[in-house]
Amino acid sequence: MRSEIVKLHQKLKTTFIYVTHDQVEAMTMGTIIVVMKDGVVQQVDKPTNVFDYPSNTFVAGFIGTPQMNFFNVRAKGNKDKLDVVFENGETLSFDVKKMRPIEERYLDGEEHALTLGIRAEHIALSDKGLSTILSIYEILGSVTHLFVHLDGFDKDYIVSVNERAGFQSGDTLHLAMPEEKIHLFDAETGDSILGGGEDK
Repeated sequence: MRSEIVKLHQKLKTTFIYVTHDQVEAMTMGTIIVVMKDGVVQQVDKPTNVFDYPSNTFVAGFIGTPQMNFFNVRAKGNKDKLDVVFENGETLSFDVKKMRPIEERYLDGEEHALTLGIRAEHIALSDKGLSTILSIYEILGSVTHLFVHLDGFDKDYIVSVNERAGFQSGDTLHLAMPEEKIHLFDAETGDSILGGGEDK
């Protein structure tokens, strides 16, 4: 049905308005997506921009499968470096120059409560990085989903890797997060504090 509607749209060359709760339909059929929550517009953008540059945590969590991982963090930074403290007390330092532009008020050297978001497929296993414990894993053919948690916390995060074997529940896995793939949101408002993105 999706492909038939797309063909009809191409044939008629006119504007269609299609309402759906299915993110796959929205991403594959829309040239411009309007994401709404409780009747309020959250973001109007191209499908790829909605995925790559979500305006807030609602959009970030709604678009994408599996859902984006969200970490509650405390961050302190300047124009060169951003130190991010996770709930288990571990700190990761990120090169600000490799990240999307951060609102200057969050780089004032003071500590700010933020939500760090990163998609499962953008996390890499490494010899160093955020320490997590493997709960379970799901082999899905070409991709394996690893469900991991921080020591002392029950919430699971998902990591997508290409490897199929060699994992055991209880293993300690270190997660590397590339600066260019990180999303940062204000913990109170949920709004993105990062700039960038393509033109509509």
